[in-house]
Amino acid sequence: MAPVIKATIRDTPFTYSTPGLLAYSLSFAPNPSYSDALSVTYFKAQLAFRGFSQRDRDIEALKSRLSFAVADMGTRMNPEVARKGKQMKAEFTRRVREEEREEQERAGETEEERERDAQSEEGDADIARKGRLEHKWANRVIDEDLAQEEPREFLRHLFFDKRGRNKGGPPVVL
Repeated sequence: MAPVIKATIRDTPFTYSTPGLLAYSLSFAPNPSYSDALSVTYFKAQLAFRGFSQRDRDIEALKSRLSFAVADMGTRMNPEVARKGKQMKAEFTRRVREEEREEQERAGETEEERERDAQSEEGDADIARKGRLEHKWANRVIDEDLAQEEPREFLRHLFFDKRGRNKGGPPVVL
């Protein structure tokens, strides 16, 4: 999970995470909207990014203050907020890299464990295969009687599986 860097700038809580720098969980809008459908929080966040007071709950007062802030600052963020945002981004990047390194270390251990398990499974498969071969060779004595009495059945048993498919041995014509 991506880290979340938190800071307070001019009494406003800011966070930095995967979506970037946020105030009140909203990002900076260089050209803010003044739509009536937007919340008080949107206008407070835009004012916070510009370094202006966002103390009011009256949406019209916040819109008015935001229009003044945009006229004063243009599409720029307050320099103090921008500087702190860069510091938060650097800390975020450092933590993400640290988490990735830790994950790679854990994955490396997991990879080693998987490799050990695979070797163990290969060993188990080899033991099972050897056991089957030994069983097959032990049954050859019994199969010799079958070979003499019913050669077709013997060859089917030797070269084909129960469904009549070739086991991968040399071609045989019956």
